[in-house]
Amino acid sequence: MEQGRKRVSPVSVFFAFFCFLLLRLLCFSGSAEAYKNYTVGDSLGWYDSQEKPAVDYQQWADAKNFSLGDFLIFNTDTNHSVVQTYNFTTYKECDYDDALDSDTKLWSAADPSNTATSGVTVPANLDQLKLMGPVILNGILKLLDGYSYSDSDSVARDTKSFAFQAIGLLAQRLPQLFRDKIEMAVRLFDALKLEASSLRLVIQEATTSLATAYKVGIADLLILIMQVLENTAMIPFSGAPIFALDIATINQQLRISHLPSRKALLGYMTSQGAQPAVLIELEKLLLHNFNAEQSEIRFCAVRWATSLFDLQHCPSRFICMLGAADPKLDIREMALEGLFPVKDEGRLISQNPDIIYPKLGSMLEYILKQQPKFVDSTEMREHKLLFPSNMYVAMIKFLLKCFELELEQNKDLEKSLEFVSSVETLCLLLEHAMATEGSVELHATASKTLITIASHLPEMIASHYSQRVIWLKQLLSHMDWDTREAVARLLGIASTALPSATSTALISELVSKTTEMQKLRFEAQHGVLCAIGYVTANSMCRSPAIPEALFQSTLKCLVDVVNSETATLSSVAMQALGHIGLCAPRLGAPSVSSQNLLRSINECYINSNIN
Repeated sequence: MEQGRKRVSPVSVFFAFFCFLLLRLLCFSGSAEAYKNYTVGDSLGWYDSQEKPAVDYQQWADAKNFSLGDFLIFNTDTNHSVVQTYNFTTYKECDYDDALDSDTKLWSAADPSNTATSGVTVPANLDQLKLMGPVILNGILKLLDGYSYSDSDSVARDTKSFAFQAIGLLAQRLPQLFRDKIEMAVRLFDALKLEASSLRLVIQEATTSLATAYKVGIADLLILIMQVLENTAMIPFSGAPIFALDIATINQQLRISHLPSRKALLGYMTSQGAQPAVLIELEKLLLHNFNAEQSEIRFCAVRWATSLFDLQHCPSRFICMLGAADPKLDIREMALEGLFPVKDEGRLISQNPDIIYPKLGSMLEYILKQQPKFVDSTEMREHKLLFPSNMYVAMIKFLLKCFELELEQNKDLEKSLEFVSSVETLCLLLEHAMATEGSVELHATASKTLITIASHLPEMIASHYSQRVIWLKQLLSHMDWDTREAVARLLGIASTALPSATSTALISELVSKTTEMQKLRFEAQHGVLCAIGYVTANSMCRSPAIPEALFQSTLKCLVDVVNSETATLSSVAMQALGHIGLCAPRLGAPSVSSQNLLRSINECYINSNIN
């Protein structure tokens, strides 16, 4: 035998397998379908021997075959307690005042001060796994501690595999063992990073199961369902005691229940998960692990983010944004589902009451906390993107959802300084996304989002981008058609906040470029023509309007393009004339400008038919 090589005993493999098998048996024997209800003492109920000498609970118990997960129903009164204990001293002395939570559970407390006793019915769940679970977990952890990450022979591999599977089963059945701390989560994420690749799948499954530990357990949930339904008195059960109903019946009743009951249950499920301090530590853990090289770690980080936290939770949605740019398809799809759970885009967000996005300001605040350079926007496009383009696209679409939902719920937000400030921050982020190295999809998404925002807050957007006209003019020659179109519209909106002289000068500059059409790339030609239409149209809607001479030269340049350029550019020029024409009814009484405009459009129409 080689010196220094650790000898691994097969006993450890047997112990790991035994723990795994025991947990499988315990968990399956406690499935919902196996639950039964036993009324203790039958018709005699739960009373002491002095009050009911005929009762013999030992004889009653000997005649029953109990299983894990069964319910014991105690029919008693307010002068009697129902206590479950594994502590012999507590049992012998019949005193639970000094009992520990780990070995004693109080199901119903007596009230000696109450002279007028009344009957009570107490359901108690028999789950011996709560007693055995800590022992099993401790053994599993000691077993894993006996191996290093480098141990990869068949015995070590099998032992670790059974141990990780057992941890996953424990997490599903006994979440209370894990939810008050994150040590097990840290351990499993580290194992995904350091263990052999052959073990990653089983560790990934255990890690996914562990996420359920920070949510409500099924046994606790069933008890709370009973209490909520009893307390709210919202659901009729045809006279049957609530604790006597099976899970299928409860599920059916919940589907037809009134909203207050469902909200109460939802509130309970939220409150029964991990404590806020633990969740904050989990947020940091998930964000840190998403940068790991191993795809299994990133998968688990996104899975935890989407399963543990709701749509309003900003840190988890940021992790989903990161996941939207992952090279693995399954991670991208899961991340996008975490950001956009509603598939029917035709419905208003407000028509989905269960879908609640975070406040725009809250989401932006968290994003800027992670990457403050987002607000370091300049009119130059040579800066580096801080994240991959696909992440920007997902982030922008999500932020737009937040923006639209807030306005749907409260139109008065358009006047809120706080909300407008958040929108200005969003604009800086969108400008940052227009960096040259960004993808075509990113630039189109960012520019279209600015137009959507402008449809709600035109004055704010006009004021903001009247200071960025040079930057917008640079984007008119963008490679993407949709981006050029959106930027031209944005330039038109911005022109409404410019002084009349500046707006007139802008139109003159754009028109002068049409005399050099042959020297310009097609993209620049298209962008200039679009901008002429939008800027001129918006200038006609203000007072004073643009000078008549400039208006005439604008119409002439557009008509010349229609008559002389290619079909594509001709259609763009016609569209520009159309945008200007839409403003003609706003000019009031027929003027020389409006008459010349209509004459020019008619001339273009006739020429197009002749050609």
